[in-house]
Amino acid sequence: MKRRNYTTYTETTIDLEREDGTFVEATVIGEVEPFIAGSRRGHPDNWEPDEGGSVSVTGATVDGEAIKLSANEEAECERALEDAGKQDAEDRAEDAAIARAEARWDR
Repeated sequence: MKRRNYTTYTETTIDLEREDGTFVEATVIGEVEPFIAGSRRGHPDNWEPDEGGSVSVTGATVDGEAIKLSANEEAECERALEDAGKQDAEDRAEDAAIARAEARWDR
């Protein structure tokens, strides 16, 4: 069975510590692919692998100006995007649950 996996384009703002020790408020844009756990039920021939879970930074700006990120800064930005992506997924799930409940009441 093929499961749907989708990539979300996420933007978040973080306080980023630069390599020189200063802090800046950076807007980070990236792609977040949600993690979907595989199925390990039944015969091993029917198992499905884990999917997704990747995060990539596509850009970062400070006061509207693009900045170059060091490896440590990029890792920090990826963590922030992952957290933002999880929050977005939780918000979508909550919105869907509310819509289903409202649809039941409207019958």
